[in-house]
Amino acid sequence: DPKDPAELEPFCFDFADRLDVDGGETLTGTPTVTVVVVDGVDANPSAMLSGAASIVGTQVRQKLTGGLAGVTYEVRTVVATSAGNTLKGCGTVLVQAC
Repeated sequence: DPKDPAELEPFCFDFADRLDVDGGETLTGTPTVTVVVVDGVDANPSAMLSGAASIVGTQVRQKLTGGLAGVTYEVRTVVATSAGNTLKGCGTVLVQAC
């Protein structure tokens, strides 16, 4: 579903299928999250990031706010694991005014 520019909502990356949970592998450290423009124009896409990303179980969560109507963004994350792996995830967000 599109995100309205007035909304503040969480964006979640779930790494459950990429972790060796049975072996005890967990997400660790401080994940990084970036936002880039895929389609449209926004001179400051990182302004969509609200606060710091957090790890909750097998997920990296980042709150997103604002964005410009008609712009499609890609949200990217990088996070370390307790097994020494580095995982990357990405997803798209279309911003549309309701």
